[in-house]
Amino acid sequence: MMFPSTRLETIQALRGVAAIMVVLAHAASGDNFVAAFPILGTMASYGYLGVPIFFVISGFVIPHMMAATDYRVGRDAWSFLLRRIVRLEPPYAAMVVLAFAIAYAAARTPGYGGPPFSPSLEYFFVQFLYVGPWFGIPWINNVAWTLAIEFQYYILMLFAAPLLLAPSRPQQVLFFVAVIASSLLITDPRAIFLYLPCFAVGFAVFLFWNKRVAAVPFLMLFALFAVLTAFNNGTAFAVAASVAAGFMLVPLRRPLPILSGLGAISYSLYLVHLPVGGRVGNLLMRIPWNWNQALAAFAAIAASLLAAIAWWYAVERPAHAWARKVVLQP
Repeated sequence: MMFPSTRLETIQALRGVAAIMVVLAHAASGDNFVAAFPILGTMASYGYLGVPIFFVISGFVIPHMMAATDYRVGRDAWSFLLRRIVRLEPPYAAMVVLAFAIAYAAARTPGYGGPPFSPSLEYFFVQFLYVGPWFGIPWINNVAWTLAIEFQYYILMLFAAPLLLAPSRPQQVLFFVAVIASSLLITDPRAIFLYLPCFAVGFAVFLFWNKRVAAVPFLMLFALFAVLTAFNNGTAFAVAASVAAGFMLVPLRRPLPILSGLGAISYSLYLVHLPVGGRVGNLLMRIPWNWNQALAAFAAIAASLLAAIAWWYAVERPAHAWARKVVLQP
């Protein structure tokens, strides 16, 4: 059985919003930009809240996909994980190689003011396994920490999702009790558990969207996990997650101009905006011109978008095609 091909337009548009928020946060919220353009820079600094939007989307989409295929651990777990790996890893792995190549070249350009870049093989290879922080090794692309959290989430859902999807109310209660307990007891920011309440906001939307819970239980779950998200990750994180959940309940019948297009390339945009756009912005900041801050931000955003479009066509779209060939059951 294959995943359904129907695309939820609201989710696609939200992906576009989240991706461009993160791009703006990195392109237009540095100290120099904020000093030159205080209002714009302050607004852009909240772009990091695209991250909880992505987490809420994942909290909805993964159980939605599993429910559509009548997911069973023994029958579907390996194929489900393999499909996610084939879908997501080629663009990520190619990004790691690109980021290393750009960092190596940038460190050898005239006027480079950063630290020396002479990475070890260990530094290179752990990037592909999402385990660098567990060994004290930094990311080559700082946004990869969220991808590591997402990957842990996929592993967790392979075994926990049947409780969420079960028609038995006690099993669902057990699932949510485990989410609450683990998120409060395991607070290591490298692990998924600290962020589980944010994903759980998406779980609540999934249950309501699919008519598995009524309005009152949905609102209770939504409020509970919004509060826990605020407790674990801060009020701003919780507000962003709550707003995203609210928009997810608004059905769109057709794609939204620009936002749906950004949603289609959101993963590629998320991957390449720092290695490409960030380097372009840093390069232009060396120009001794009064408006270099604005020029650097604009160029970084434009370069990120162009690189993301190319990345989607060259790497991500083929990965989609490969993933669709993974059969979920014999």
